Amino acid sequence: MHIFFQEFHKILRNKSCILALIIALVINIGLLAATNPGEYYNAANYQKAYHKISTLNDDKKGTFIEEYYQSLIFNNINEYKYTHSFMGELELFNNLNKQWNKISSYPDFLTSIKQSSQDSQVAIFKNQSDFQKRNANKTIKDYQGLDNVKLTFTNVNAFIDSIDFAPTDLIALAFIFFIISSLLIYEKEHQLFFLLKSTKKGRTGLITAKTSVILLMSLMTVLLFWGSNIFVSCIKNGSLPLSVSIQSITSFTTSTLAISTGQYLLLFLVSKICIYSLIGMIFLFIALMSKKTIELYFLTILLFGISFTLYLTIPDNSTFTILKYINIIPYLLVNPIYQTYLNLNIIGYPINTITIFWIIISIILPFFTFLNIYVFSKDKTTDTLTSWHPKRKNNFKTNVSIFYHECYKLLVLQKGLIILIIFSITTSWYTMNINHDISEDEYYYKNYMSVLNGPYDTKKQQIIEKETKRFEELHQKSSQASLDLQSGKISENERNAIDNYVSTQLLSERAFQRVLERVNYVLENPDYPIIYETGYLELFGKGFDNYKTDFTLMLLLILTLIILFTPFIASEYSSGMIKLISVQKNG
Repeated sequence: MHIFFQEFHKILRNKSCILALIIALVINIGLLAATNPGEYYNAANYQKAYHKISTLNDDKKGTFIEEYYQSLIFNNINEYKYTHSFMGELELFNNLNKQWNKISSYPDFLTSIKQSSQDSQVAIFKNQSDFQKRNANKTIKDYQGLDNVKLTFTNVNAFIDSIDFAPTDLIALAFIFFIISSLLIYEKEHQLFFLLKSTKKGRTGLITAKTSVILLMSLMTVLLFWGSNIFVSCIKNGSLPLSVSIQSITSFTTSTLAISTGQYLLLFLVSKICIYSLIGMIFLFIALMSKKTIELYFLTILLFGISFTLYLTIPDNSTFTILKYINIIPYLLVNPIYQTYLNLNIIGYPINTITIFWIIISIILPFFTFLNIYVFSKDKTTDTLTSWHPKRKNNFKTNVSIFYHECYKLLVLQKGLIILIIFSITTSWYTMNINHDISEDEYYYKNYMSVLNGPYDTKKQQIIEKETKRFEELHQKSSQASLDLQSGKISENERNAIDNYVSTQLLSERAFQRVLERVNYVLENPDYPIIYETGYLELFGKGFDNYKTDFTLMLLLILTLIILFTPFIASEYSSGMIKLISVQKNG
């Protein structure tokens, strides 16, 4: 126990570990906060619509969603209440409509599952092999417990953001890998185990302590990272739905878990702790068996690369489906195990993926834990780890350039290259998830400019004149309808019909005014062609949203520079090494 506290205290005292944890948490929270649920609407838009729908009675919610969605399709909405753009409104209510349809069709889904095995309309009963017959019977039995489950229209986004954010897994695993590096790789590279192993219980006591610290850090990593996701999701999307059935969450409709969302959240965290611990033990085993540092990175990348390839490339109906689902990737994500009902063919018998998951975890996690202890205790070759260098010629001349050594110190020794890679990934992720909300006017403007793109000639002039004349006729028609109503030639209903038609045809008028501005500019500058300039304006940060994006990226850049250069400049002063380094030719 004393060795365990020493190893754990080593982590707490290590400024690099604390700094890495803070950076990882900040990046994770920033990415989650910046991610939008849709391409044309954000979390606030969804919340606004959800609060409106949640105030209605259950029998009116579906009607409201369907009617508003149909109004958008037929362009009968004059004011956008939730997203302030046509595309945003359409995408938002399309998703809400799908959510409601899944909930309302759930009884029919259960009925189709329970039909007889001769019903050829149900895909799981088509084949009559021994496995398919057993699978059909098991499927019916597993779904029987859901007869009394009631689905509720709930805040899906809040729950999904809390449990389904893949970058969190990548960042958390990188942090666990960093912890293992701090506990093991440094000591192996510097051959310190020859000093550290002389403890009361010898090598076994040392590796047991290190293994226990890694398992504890896996637990803390899950609680810190996924706990922060829950916190950010509540701020971003509103309160979590914890009392509704898990099937009320759209992506879990086919699940056979008869539990609430709150119970699933607990199951999710326990599963994450188990899988993070298992991967931590695998990392540790690779580190123990590696003779060179490059082997550690290569084998880790190879392991995840093969798993990811199998998960993406193997179709669900393949004979190799077992390699797709008994795999590190779905186990790491956790949700694919629980949200989809699937029985794998194990020697002709259907075994559910959830059962297989827990069997594997309960066997493989203790196996790797004890294997690491055994390997380190018995095999002294695990004491050393050498850095990798390419083969050099005998006449290789040692590089004495100060600039070269400073670059090496910054990018390699102080992990500056890793910091820059993390910065690149973060900025790319943030940029890809920016909400490019195309307004209705922008949609029409884009269509106009796609037709007029290029040099302004006689044909395009005719298009402009024709469109100008069309708008003038529409305004005249509206004015004439008002005069006809006053003179009694038409009724109020006829006048309203004309106004509705005119207003629909005038939707593109504001966009056309922008087109005329561009045309007038080209007429004043004949050498310039007509181009659709919105993309260039976004690229160079014109408009409030783009200024906000630039400001966010600027803060991220400043944070990266601080993390990158603070140890680079300060370490030599704090350690007194600047007194030695300053003794050079140019001072």
